[in-house]
Amino acid sequence: MIDGGHPYPFDGTAAEARTWYADHPSITIPAPAAGREAAQQRALSRRALAAARGLQEGAVALAAAFARAEDLVYLESPALDLLTIGDGGDDILKPIQVLADRLTAQKALRVVICVPVDGFVGAPKDFTRVRADAQKAAQIALEAAGPGRVAIFCPSAGAGRSLRLATTTVIVDDVFGFIGSTALSRRGLSFDSSLAVAVFDEANARGRGQALAQLRRALLAARLGLPTNLVPDDGAQLVKAITQLVTRGSGRLTTATLPVIDPPVTDSDRALWDRDGTKAPNPADLAAWLAQLGTGNVLN
Repeated sequence: MIDGGHPYPFDGTAAEARTWYADHPSITIPAPAAGREAAQQRALSRRALAAARGLQEGAVALAAAFARAEDLVYLESPALDLLTIGDGGDDILKPIQVLADRLTAQKALRVVICVPVDGFVGAPKDFTRVRADAQKAAQIALEAAGPGRVAIFCPSAGAGRSLRLATTTVIVDDVFGFIGSTALSRRGLSFDSSLAVAVFDEANARGRGQALAQLRRALLAARLGLPTNLVPDDGAQLVKAITQLVTRGSGRLTTATLPVIDPPVTDSDRALWDRDGTKAPNPADLAAWLAQLGTGNVLN
């Protein structure tokens, strides 16, 4: 982080960090209690990073977990996309693309995705169009990366209705979990305010984290309307079973499909409705949003 030629001392001491804050602007940060210098230094560094680029810990954690996936990834989220977070270099983050790449590299990996057909109630029509376009592209990429090894479904919430999700759960190999209100879209991982926790389950039984395996079974059982003891632990069996349900049709799954994407989504649409929180707002995008607000399109 550079400010007037005065870089933040990420490699410095806690005292140097306090001095930097005192200069930009004048903020007095008291010295920590004995033994807490390292904790204060980490906290101050996080705030400097947040001010410069926002916080993307969720995207970082997910990308790392997907890159290590070996057996089974289960995820459910209000949205997902392949869009890039960040400007370039080592800072680029594309968690769902990392998952697609891992599917290509690890032939034993299976992925099961529960994602709503519809967004939130009352969503602006342009947001709905952009979300559907991004979700469709992500689904196509994942299925192409792992033919026959990816199952995507949306439970039914009653006649003519599909399940709506407000939270995200990701379970990787039953040992890594990511749970919270962070949607797996670019704006969800970098722009929108959210809260999530990443955990490791070290209490293993037969190579699986006991608590996370139990959570995965419970979620799938609830989504599919099954007893937990009928949810397969084997990734290949789970993908096969869900794929068969989707193919032949089931009262447990919605018959709704993604909305028609018309007109086609442009890069400006994505920048406006699926924001990258690491970048400064584009005045042209803001002007376009305000113009739509004036016509009522944002609210319809």
